[in-house]
Amino acid sequence: GRIALHIQGYKLQVTELLFQGLLEGLSPKDLGIVFVAIVFEERRGDVFTGLRGSVLGKRQLDIERTVRRLIQREAEYGLPGSIKAPVFFLSAAVRAWAEGMPMDELERFTSVTPG
Repeated sequence: GRIALHIQGYKLQVTELLFQGLLEGLSPKDLGIVFVAIVFEERRGDVFTGLRGSVLGKRQLDIERTVRRLIQREAEYGLPGSIKAPVFFLSAAVRAWAEGMPMDELERFTSVTPG
């Protein structure tokens, strides 16, 4: 509960990932990748290059599976869909930024506007 008080939006996803231990041991770069995947909303026409596939290995698959279970539970209880599946398309850009690449150079990874 104390953690959820400090999270604006995405409380269920983050709390469940914490309870499942899926955030434990991740580097700051990898945590950045996970949190961007949770909050990012892809738009039609967005272009992505760089890392493909499961950038976090089995952990990424477990994160996706955990959030999909939340989405399924939400539907089972007839709640309006407020949870979205994580989108890992910005992983290459997030990793490059975390390693020091300036924002204006990140456009080589995506057509998404900076920020």
